[in-house]
Amino acid sequence: VVSDGQRNGQCGLPFSLRRFWPDPVCRDDREIRIIPFDPTQQDLVNFAGHRLRRHIVEDFGKPTLKERAEESLQIRQLLESHLIRIFHGMQPIGMAAAMDQKDVINIHEPFVAATTFAQARDGLRRLHEAGVDRMHVESIGWNPRGHDGMWPTRFPIEPRLGGEAGFRELIRYGQSLGCTMNVHDNYLSQYNSSPDFDPSIVMHDQWGNRDLRGFWGGGETYITCPWALGPKRLDEQLGQVKALGLDGPAY
Repeated sequence: VVSDGQRNGQCGLPFSLRRFWPDPVCRDDREIRIIPFDPTQQDLVNFAGHRLRRHIVEDFGKPTLKERAEESLQIRQLLESHLIRIFHGMQPIGMAAAMDQKDVINIHEPFVAATTFAQARDGLRRLHEAGVDRMHVESIGWNPRGHDGMWPTRFPIEPRLGGEAGFRELIRYGQSLGCTMNVHDNYLSQYNSSPDFDPSIVMHDQWGNRDLRGFWGGGETYITCPWALGPKRLDEQLGQVKALGLDGPAY
């Protein structure tokens, strides 16, 4: 919305009441607020961020991060820590090279080991010695075939980075420095290349086909229906990850 303050201006407000034409129209009531501001004094991104924060705190009554930190040791630790995201590696196999290949752990393709578990351990040591005493560390690409890999398959942990023994040592060493150690995990993603791919719990589109969400490092990517996944299956899968010794918010 743009106005000159003299009753002249423009208003652009596109929105959709349905995602695809066969979908039913969503007839929920909506409230639209138009709030003027001076773009010469504040940029749109920060203005929208402040308004969204007020909406969450004042209209929904959600506690602030400061208030939540007083109740949660994990949130306090996260707010007081430097966020360290370590990219370990990936196997760039191309968009569809892994389709219908189930023995993908042994596939012979280039692998980029950006940061092995031993190198990551040394990096944390140097940061700690430099005076960075609070770190929240998230490992990305620790899983088989690295980043994206072949979810929901998580084990064996990528041997070209140091394997499970090396990863456990990285976690143990980081915690000995006072770091919170956790990982990146796409717990709702399913790749057609995964030996654990289960088409029976994949989301479907409005035409009844499996909802293809793109071609990532694991090839064809689908999203698991959360209700079909269920707490038991999710607890079993992520319980194995947590058993590595991880703690704190995951990425």
